[in-house]
Amino acid sequence: MKRFKQILGLGVLVAVSFGMSGCFFGEINNAAKEIAEVREGKVFQIPTATLEYNDGTIFAFAENGKKQRIENGNSVMIYDASNYWVLDSESKTAIKYSYDAEYLYNTTYCFLEATWKLANYDESVTKTSETIAGKSCTVYTDKEDGDKQGGWKRILFVSNDVKATSFTPSASYSAFTIPSDYTITNSSDY
Repeated sequence: MKRFKQILGLGVLVAVSFGMSGCFFGEINNAAKEIAEVREGKVFQIPTATLEYNDGTIFAFAENGKKQRIENGNSVMIYDASNYWVLDSESKTAIKYSYDAEYLYNTTYCFLEATWKLANYDESVTKTSETIAGKSCTVYTDKEDGDKQGGWKRILFVSNDVKATSFTPSASYSAFTIPSDYTITNSSDY
């Protein structure tokens, strides 16, 4: 009987180990799928939105993130396919940057939850749900250093002290065009 209990105990340990490794491999698969979707241009899981953050940043995107605009004060960055522009609205100047190689979409405001969970696979991380700018967001907090990241539909709603204050499920397509009265310099001209 004692031998049977030892074998049974070992069997349970092996089953739990395989189950845990199955979860871990499932997390790897989820992260790989998430990254593949972003690389294909589905940066966000909704087509368009505009968010305002408590640090003064206004972030807008269209076409699931293929077009993006990040504005804070006089500084504006516009991403579109294999180009991005850095604009100064005070001087009405812009610098255009182009990519010759494969372009990876801007992921600054992309919350890759599966990838984040995998990278922070640790007991010191807690998962909660918070309502931020009217959306129920999944938020992860590291109990050791207080690092806080979270989002909804792959959109970053909170990053440490920066938090979305408003969300609108639309964006003006004119937000992704460079005004005609700006002086544009191509970065290759430097």
